Amino acid sequence: MATYIYKNVIPNSTSIYGATTIGPEGVSYLTDQVALNAYVPGYLERYIDGVISVADVVRPDPTPITAQEKAEHLAQHLAVGSPYELIGQESAIGIVGVAATFTTLTPADSVATPGKLQLSSSGAHGLTTGATHAGKYIYVTWSGGTGISGLYPILTVDSTLIITLDTTSTGFAGMGTAVVSKVTVKIPLVTTIIAAGTMTATSELIVNSLWSHTSSANNKTISVDYGGTTFGAYVTPTTVASTRYEKEIRNRTLATQISSALTSAGNGSVAGALVAGTVDTATALDFVISGTLATANEVLQLESYTLKIES
Repeated sequence: MATYIYKNVIPNSTSIYGATTIGPEGVSYLTDQVALNAYVPGYLERYIDGVISVADVVRPDPTPITAQEKAEHLAQHLAVGSPYELIGQESAIGIVGVAATFTTLTPADSVATPGKLQLSSSGAHGLTTGATHAGKYIYVTWSGGTGISGLYPILTVDSTLIITLDTTSTGFAGMGTAVVSKVTVKIPLVTTIIAAGTMTATSELIVNSLWSHTSSANNKTISVDYGGTTFGAYVTPTTVASTRYEKEIRNRTLATQISSALTSAGNGSVAGALVAGTVDTATALDFVISGTLATANEVLQLESYTLKIES
């Protein structure tokens, strides 16, 4: 008969998971504990007959752990000096710049690809027609209906006035009024909430990211915002095709921060002064990575990133 052991991953800490108190030494069971599996592999390690395993773990949806519970666990992790990776991504998110003339949009079922959502405009979008930008995203804001604002993948660019999105057209008539974010607009590619209690008075947020982009003389801007304050707005050099971007935001108190210069890519010397923040990190706040394109038909793509908190 198999033996199941669950161990707390936070050193020198005992926490309550569901109704069970578990420390680093672990608790042994003769049957698998389905309720505890919800925390695997985030906050518990699961062993079967002495071998660590996350196989056959069923995660309830939505996960039962609350934002505050997560914050408390992260705070415990930081208290013993452990770095913690808050979130990461390996799949690419690429945005395409749409011309300012792409306005007065009409949502409809696609003529070229029935069942997909089509946006047609009274003015040209400035994109190359065909499948050139398939899989890239545009940011659509909906109002007065059921449409959900966010990034939408492009399926095809049908003509100079029409874009078909790779999303269902069901109910398009009630989606409301659509507006596509255009060139010079900062578009959020990643938004994550850092829960209240996660940051200490000496914690540091560290984001590392890899980007690819159109090589041209036109601006491509990488931005980092935390709690509504812009800590990074790096403009890639002209005629380069890729960028490695890093940003560190260090707490000096729970409500004051210091970070590298606004236009810095991460390391080295720049003319700009350091960024001083006054964000109340004791509260739940959004951390946002954004991109801005200056010219239509160009691409800025976040290939991957990791976001860590260190005490």
